[in-house]
Amino acid sequence: MKIANRLSMITESSTIAVMEEAQRLRRQGIDVIDLGPGEPDFGTPEPICRAAVEAIESGFTKYTSAGGTLELRRAIAERFNRHWNSDFSEANVVVCCGAKHAIYNVVTACFEAGDEVIIPAPYWVTFPEVVKMAEA
Repeated sequence: MKIANRLSMITESSTIAVMEEAQRLRRQGIDVIDLGPGEPDFGTPEPICRAAVEAIESGFTKYTSAGGTLELRRAIAERFNRHWNSDFSEANVVVCCGAKHAIYNVVTACFEAGDEVIIPAPYWVTFPEVVKMAEA
């Protein structure tokens, strides 16, 4: 199978490499605090687990709008407005499956091949790789 040439421009995910090394060390019995993947070291809180099960049991299992449901986007805007004293609406909110997905969407929507992109340091290791994928 042929793989797109643009993939040869990016490097292995540092985040995943750190996570895999931490897992390898744990298998050897070494106590490791893994700061690589940026996720908490505790399980999903029970109310969230319960809400997920309730959603599945009630049949909420189909695709939603690509940017998130209206109710979710509205709730996010309201929370953001309360916290930051801003004035956003659901039209200003897009929900993604994770930060990398969101950054990829923004970069590919904003930059063309050959564009110059300045990434101030310090930066998240994903930024330059996503810019490379956009050929900017």
